Amino acid sequence: MAKKKISQFKETTSLANDDILPVVVNAATVPASRKISTANVRKELLAAISDPVLINSGAGINFGTADESDGDIDILTLNVADTPKLWWDDSADSFVASKGLRIADGPLTLGAAFQIAASGSNYCARSDVNKIDDGTQTNSILGGGAANYINAIGSPGLPYGIPPALPPEWEADAAYPDNAATVATICGGYDHICNQIAGLICGGGHNFIKYNAQGHSVIVGGSFNLVSSGRSAIVGGTLNAIHGPHIQGFIGSGTGNRITDGDFATIVNGYLCRARGNHAIAWGNQAIASANGAVALADASGAVFENSTENMFAARYVGGFWWSGGKTWIDTMIEGADAASLVVDNSGAAGNVAAIEFQTSTMAGADRYKAGRIIGVYDGTAFTTSRLTLQTIGASQQVVDALTLKNGRVGILTVSPTFSVGFEGAEARTIGVERNETLGAAGCKLTIQSGSAAAGSTNKQAGALELKTGSATGTGYGTMSFWTPEPGSSGTADRDPVERLRISGAGNLCIGVTSWGSNAKKNIVLGAGTPPTTNPTDAASIYVADNVPGNACIHTRTENGGVIKLFQGAAIADAGAGAAETQLNLLLAHLRAMGIIAT
Repeated sequence: MAKKKISQFKETTSLANDDILPVVVNAATVPASRKISTANVRKELLAAISDPVLINSGAGINFGTADESDGDIDILTLNVADTPKLWWDDSADSFVASKGLRIADGPLTLGAAFQIAASGSNYCARSDVNKIDDGTQTNSILGGGAANYINAIGSPGLPYGIPPALPPEWEADAAYPDNAATVATICGGYDHICNQIAGLICGGGHNFIKYNAQGHSVIVGGSFNLVSSGRSAIVGGTLNAIHGPHIQGFIGSGTGNRITDGDFATIVNGYLCRARGNHAIAWGNQAIASANGAVALADASGAVFENSTENMFAARYVGGFWWSGGKTWIDTMIEGADAASLVVDNSGAAGNVAAIEFQTSTMAGADRYKAGRIIGVYDGTAFTTSRLTLQTIGASQQVVDALTLKNGRVGILTVSPTFSVGFEGAEARTIGVERNETLGAAGCKLTIQSGSAAAGSTNKQAGALELKTGSATGTGYGTMSFWTPEPGSSGTADRDPVERLRISGAGNLCIGVTSWGSNAKKNIVLGAGTPPTTNPTDAASIYVADNVPGNACIHTRTENGGVIKLFQGAAIADAGAGAAETQLNLLLAHLRAMGIIAT
């Protein structure tokens, strides 16, 4: 081996295998002429050797930080053939390695507060406060944690923090099998425990993923959130929990929400919501979906709202629902005589009517309506009994079937009309034209008209018009009457109509009177309001009720303009109406006390 002096080094000097290079320099005792400095040596020491260079501990090599101004070595490069380089980068104020850096054993401590430990395939940052079960593999804790609030993977314990309100199953994970957590990760945050295969907790504090054989659960942020189900997730919020043997649950933020049963259950967000059942969904304030396929949406009004019917969508929004644009479809496969596709229900007294209102837009001041159809479900044992009923609330808050459409008939206050337009028969009904509300206007007429023959038809009659009373039983009968108001003095006082003509069940026609005596049939009874005091005979006759004696009762005009007056004399009494002297003989021009006068 040959020793080389410092003075022998030049820009082209290289070292042989046998050369010895002094690398330990004590600046306090070595003469200045033997110091390694920028004045007498290159900054890069070249070595064409394959064996490692051993630097014994001792005074060491002094590396200055100033840029070529203090006489020390600023940059050291170990350039060994086919090996990495390590040098000091003054601009970055750090060592730089051309290859990776491996710590064979023990932690790597960066500064006074950051420590990284690797045990097998596990990686734990801040290993001074965080912990990974030693028997597990491929787990990672990437920072976070604190002295009293460590992050842990594979722990049968409980987070150190105490929640203000205990979520269900917030207790030590006694079911965690030793070494069961693998490929689990905690990214930041503090006081977390993750015990599931491929589980993940990211940020937040006091979050807890308990062991479940399905694994793969996630908690992102928030605090005091718990998952003990498999393949489930909580995103933010606090005091939320997905627990039980089910899988695929999801809670999106909120406070105090719980998924306690059923696969694929979801709480979108909210306060104290519950989802229990496969595919159940809850959202809002205290919304509870407690059946398979149930959906419960609740507003902020404050009361608990629960939907416990399978496969039903239910929502409570006291301000109503507003769909703006587009169509609303109700496509149902419900079957059954009493099945309803749309039900509008309300609680409380019957008078609290839950109304349905249809509003249309306007154009040029006029409402626009578009024709449509409303089809009722069948009512009874056959589709031919289909009906549609509109109900109202009566004075006593009872439900009334106000209008029914059935078999092409209209029922008013009846659900089974037998007429084209039928009324319920428990009380009298009136069909009328409402009073004209325009000041100074007369009443409007009402026309009842039968059908006309088809246009272009030859010699076809118009439809008959029939007015009928209802059926009577036993000795009962029916009447038909006609009413009109008579004129009075000028003014605005109402003149109510009074009865002017009545047709009895026996065929009597009464004009000016409302009674015809007993046993009369097929007579015309004329009077001025006073009913007859005797009984007309059972015959086709004209009967004049009592009038003022001597006044003309009947005027009949002849073809040539003459008038025949039939009158009652003062001497004739009703009691003698059947005597010979009161009989009318049309061949006589004059009888005693009763006459026929032709003019």
